[in-house]
Amino acid sequence: MDCSNDMADALRTALECVQRTERDLVDARSALIEAGAALAAVRSHHERQPDAYTLEQVAELLGLSRSTIAVMVRTGAIRSAKIGGSRRVFRADLDQYIANARLLTS
Repeated sequence: MDCSNDMADALRTALECVQRTERDLVDARSALIEAGAALAAVRSHHERQPDAYTLEQVAELLGLSRSTIAVMVRTGAIRSAKIGGSRRVFRADLDQYIANARLLTS
């Protein structure tokens, strides 16, 4: 009789272990799906960013008026380039301006 109880306990323990492992796998699968979705969203956002912005786009990104951005470009606060007949601010230059602005306000 003692042997039967030991075997039953061992089977119960093994079943509990399998059930815990199944729950862990479900949680891990859910986490992987969420992480994949987040990564896809970041990649999608990054791929949609242009290499150069119009002054209107810069104004919208910074929450300022176009005329304020035009003054900042004219004074050299934000670097820009003339491409064809239009003025553009390269993403790297805008990122640099934002980084410098953060340093000044810290």
